[in-house]
Amino acid sequence: MFRFRRTAATLMGIGAVVALSVLPAIPASAHASDIKIDSASSYQYYLYCNENDSPPPCNLQGSEQLVFEVWNADGGPASTVGYTIINGSAVDGVGFNIPVTGTIDVPSGGGTGALIVPVLNASGPGSTGTFTVKLATGATATGTIMPGAEVPSDCSLSATNNTAISITCTDRPVGQTWYAWAWCPAFKIVLKEGNEVTGDGTSTIVCDAYSPLYGEAWFASLS
Repeated sequence: MFRFRRTAATLMGIGAVVALSVLPAIPASAHASDIKIDSASSYQYYLYCNENDSPPPCNLQGSEQLVFEVWNADGGPASTVGYTIINGSAVDGVGFNIPVTGTIDVPSGGGTGALIVPVLNASGPGSTGTFTVKLATGATATGTIMPGAEVPSDCSLSATNNTAISITCTDRPVGQTWYAWAWCPAFKIVLKEGNEVTGDGTSTIVCDAYSPLYGEAWFASLS
């Protein structure tokens, strides 16, 4: 499923400061045992083109983040829950960076709060790493950091102007059909797909008037 990734993450990131601030403990009426947390995953970084320059430089590496969604399963009142980070093959301060303990705001009525965990790209390419987030209620979730970017390693971004962006791949499996997609700003943000490609080739997205959002394009496989 396509996700409005960068914008959604940015908006939730604004609330991350609040989520990590020192707040009162969960009141008894909040049914703390019903607070749940979803696992989250991310790549090590994302690729983008700097659409502010002409021609836009591409294949720049941007900072990723994991977004753990937290909610009260019984739709109870607003509350605050503590969390603890448990290192695994991904280690705090090396693969990601967040205080080991803190708190998360959980909205009332089943609304969703979030724990935002920035991913570090300082460790260089590696294998998939995981760690655990444990809530004070006992609920746990796994954070998974995958190496590289969502765009396959044999593929690269390019942009000949400020309203189009392409993905070119040179070592796709024989018979694989794929395409590029991006978010294009207009009167509203719309998802646009590039031409389909089977095997190696280039898929290009053209936005109508403005640069692709954040200069990003994503890879999608149909087979």
